[in-house]
Amino acid sequence: MKKIALIFAVTLMGVLAGCNCTKKTVAYDAMIGTGWELEYITGVRIAFEGLYPNQKPQLTFTKTGEANGNSSCNPFSTKYTTKEPNSITIEAPKAMTMRFCEGEGEKRFLEMMQKVNKYDVTPDGKLVLLMDDIVAMRFKKKN
Repeated sequence: MKKIALIFAVTLMGVLAGCNCTKKTVAYDAMIGTGWELEYITGVRIAFEGLYPNQKPQLTFTKTGEANGNSSCNPFSTKYTTKEPNSITIEAPKAMTMRFCEGEGEKRFLEMMQKVNKYDVTPDGKLVLLMDDIVAMRFKKKN
């Protein structure tokens, strides 16, 4: 009887571990290769439309660990890494144009990108970048 209980416990642990990997794979696959447009950013006291009156920041992740996009003003490219289920680190931009940008939108976006440490893709197709369990930024698929 003890052998059966031990085998059952080990099998159950394997199944549960497999579920986490599947969730990560699904979110990762949905995130990669899609163009994302920012629709929410936390921690600012200016209305979202006031931060980004002309163009919203955009972001695309590749399978090779590169992320590129537009900060609402300047195009950029950088590197990112993923570990553990839904863990992500995004580096400061490695290449970026230096056009003058009015307001705080670009600065806020770039700062927040480096603070996120988790990601998920919601059932309704939104990319969510989190600081621990707090939503830092939310993106919709770019048209």
